[in-house]
Amino acid sequence: HKKMMDAQYDARIRDRGLAEFYHSQEWRKKRKNFLIDHPFCEECHRHGRLTKATVVDHIVPIRHGGALLDDANLQALCSGCHSSKSIREGSRF
Repeated sequence: HKKMMDAQYDARIRDRGLAEFYHSQEWRKKRKNFLIDHPFCEECHRHGRLTKATVVDHIVPIRHGGALLDDANLQALCSGCHSSKSIREGSRF
């Protein structure tokens, strides 16, 4: 269901420019390399857990002025922590 939910989010909610950015070769390469360099969820680590990271998250959301490709604005998260953060920010659900 995740692919379907992501496609619906891209089509109905996400800004077109951001959708294009997240599907760009530049972002895909950045995401892949960031996860290689940061293989564990940073939020889980803060709570003493070791969980594989699957998402590269913008700490300051792009729509709030966060840098697109700056490592200082990126963090590796597991999907659960990323979903929780998105809900708290009101950005997706």
